[in-house]
Amino acid sequence: MLIESFSGIRGVYNTDLTQEITKNYAAAFLTLLKQVNPSPQVVISMDPRPSSKEIKATLAKIIPNIIDIGTLPVAAAQSAVRNFKATAGIMITASHNEPEFNGFKFLSNEGSILHPNDMKQLIELSKDQHPKEISPVIHDEHESALTSYISHIQDHLNLDIIKSFKGTILVDPNGGCGIHLKEIAQHFELNCFNFINDEQGQFRRTIEPNKESLEPLQEHIQNNNFLAGLDCDADRVEILLKDATVVNGNHLLAIIADDMLTENSTIITNDATSQVVRDIAQKHKAHHIEVEVGEINVVEAMKKHQAILGGEGSNGGIILPPATSRDGITTLLKLIEILAKNNTTLENLIEKIPNYYTLQEKVTNEHPIQLKDKLKKHWKSHPIKETGDLSGGLKIHINENTFLWARASKTEANLLRIIVDSDDEEHAKRILEEAMQVIKE
Repeated sequence: MLIESFSGIRGVYNTDLTQEITKNYAAAFLTLLKQVNPSPQVVISMDPRPSSKEIKATLAKIIPNIIDIGTLPVAAAQSAVRNFKATAGIMITASHNEPEFNGFKFLSNEGSILHPNDMKQLIELSKDQHPKEISPVIHDEHESALTSYISHIQDHLNLDIIKSFKGTILVDPNGGCGIHLKEIAQHFELNCFNFINDEQGQFRRTIEPNKESLEPLQEHIQNNNFLAGLDCDADRVEILLKDATVVNGNHLLAIIADDMLTENSTIITNDATSQVVRDIAQKHKAHHIEVEVGEINVVEAMKKHQAILGGEGSNGGIILPPATSRDGITTLLKLIEILAKNNTTLENLIEKIPNYYTLQEKVTNEHPIQLKDKLKKHWKSHPIKETGDLSGGLKIHINENTFLWARASKTEANLLRIIVDSDDEEHAKRILEEAMQVIKE
């Protein structure tokens, strides 16, 4: 099934995502772009899935002026759009989906994914296209795009502190775009990384870095501080500790927030992010603003409120302006900087932040919005906040330090995501059990 949402387009290549659909989307994107520029120039990047080169070749039959930056992380692609002053960009990726999938992230002239209204229009336009093939002008800018991405990293990190880090981190890019961390480390003369599974396009585990895919790699950590697993377009990083614990992405965001926030500074998160980040913001007398789930919502709010940091707690990837996407590589480097600066371990940093328990469930049902309404009705006496459209987020504040959150997935059909976050683990379990019972009734 082809998934078409504001987050992008994805499906099994040559089954759901065909060459015809690819051409139609390319033509529709051109139609949108020509409303602001009669001769649009488009940055194209890709992750190293088997079908990515073929999709890029198909796009090049429709898009007349292309800046080809090759296989690079999505954070490098969005940076390239801005630095080349391109009209827009396309990242060929299915992110955390398995290798047989592929898709697109369409990028605005700021490098961010398209606004939901623009994405809706693009999806509608793609249904009525009759594209004619052309011979494009293609500019090969892989090296300069990587250089500009490295400059962005340098602007946000203290490399001397990172160089002082005494340990080593084992990195598993799993054949994806994260392998470019090798080049970045060489450029900055960083010696704190060891790599496994670093042959481009060779996927040794499932694409999504999570507990199930990373735990079998525990034996490889040995003398390293921890293992960092990246997904295919490197917009997220997950951390596996020596005891086989996978670090909660909310904790990772909280640790970085604790380092960066100052009085009256601002952090933007989505409304599914753990309250640990709220508590860290309060500690520093900083502003914490929540928005609907979706990277573009975080990015737009960051720009509006001049935030110094943004992120979605469920994803291990922070956003540092002027960047307009999550960035797993920068997140990992920032974490190492914090460890070196404080001469401590990640385990110690986790112990020092407020203790919250975040439980998650996925429910498959043909009517996820109706299930969400059941939860809303059941807890109607509690403070409730809703974001987005009918399928958007529902956040029920059970008490000051406990919330229940639910949302129909925008990228997986017939799926309701549920999160309970609380400083009391047993209470969190009871609320989640109650929610599951309400849904079954």
